[in-house]
Amino acid sequence: MTPLREHLLADMKAQNLPESTQQRYVYEVANLAKCCRKSPDLIASDELAEFLARRKRELTKSSYEISISALQFFFTQTLGRTWNRQRLSEAPCGGSELRNRMVQDMRLRNLAPKTQLEYVRWVIKFAQFYNRSPLQMGPEEVRGWLVHLVENEKKSVSSFTVAAASLRFLYVQTLGRQWALRYIPLPKREKKLPDVLSEEEVASVLDAPLTLKELALVSATYGGGLRTTEVSRLKVTDIDSRRMVIKIVQGKGRKDRYVALSKRLLEDLRKYWKESRPSTWLFPNKKGTGPISDDSVRRICNKAAQVSGLGKKLTPRTLRHCFATHLHERGEALSKIAVAMGHRSLRTTSIYARIATSSVCAMESPLDRLPKLS
Repeated sequence: MTPLREHLLADMKAQNLPESTQQRYVYEVANLAKCCRKSPDLIASDELAEFLARRKRELTKSSYEISISALQFFFTQTLGRTWNRQRLSEAPCGGSELRNRMVQDMRLRNLAPKTQLEYVRWVIKFAQFYNRSPLQMGPEEVRGWLVHLVENEKKSVSSFTVAAASLRFLYVQTLGRQWALRYIPLPKREKKLPDVLSEEEVASVLDAPLTLKELALVSATYGGGLRTTEVSRLKVTDIDSRRMVIKIVQGKGRKDRYVALSKRLLEDLRKYWKESRPSTWLFPNKKGTGPISDDSVRRICNKAAQVSGLGKKLTPRTLRHCFATHLHERGEALSKIAVAMGHRSLRTTSIYARIATSSVCAMESPLDRLPKLS
């Protein structure tokens, strides 16, 4: 238990709050931290405002009021910060009308919820940097803020790309200002080759002393080449043992696809199902109220690496890369691998041709052909 959580619990007990209320308050604060991906005491007012706006859209009126009460208690009683509900309810990215219109435009283009949240968050930061509405700003302000992100805040390429893309969307799609295409650059991404384990190393991970649930999860990630969110959102009905396929529902890009169900994975899943009997979600969370979290999937993969003595950090993405690379090393065509991976373009899949030993080691090094003169 973290010191911050202990402090919150002590404050609630001092106020004689019912235990059920305490549990709900802790849940709401933990949910805030999870959505903002940082400790709740480090969350700024703009991030809190965006979180509350999102919860208002998701919850009923009574549930939303409970969420408000929980966060108000935490920020005022535990952190000793001021709480201005009216100010928090205002959209800080240029007014509620502009924010709502941008959110509507993103929904019309079927952008993922996480993408919508990130875009709004970056537009809020842009507006707060100048303390003005984006409606009142133009190319020079946009350029100045992007330069600030690179030179002063030292943002990574990925963070800068999302920030630039959010402003592009706002000005081009929502406000119809075509100058944004010219004045808002999208940087070239760094081209790095992923780390890949050998088949022997993956075998050692799968032979590690894991629970049946952990083994089934790691096997499914590698055996199907699944993304983190894809394995965490699997349902029992997605496993089709008659056709020997796994259905991936609404993967990246909002696309469904099928992947082959290996015989070994099916055995692992059956052993796990006989022990745990999951009903809806194949890998439910501890409370059984929903799917396992993406962070839990990552922790299980890292645990598997540690207990197996691998000596390397292991992530779900690494297992996905191993899936594709090992297939290509065994002679599978890139076109088939692309379908299994859910890639939109073969250019994305072609990276495995530069990793697979069947390609890299296909040529003999000229060093081995030099004559030894002594």
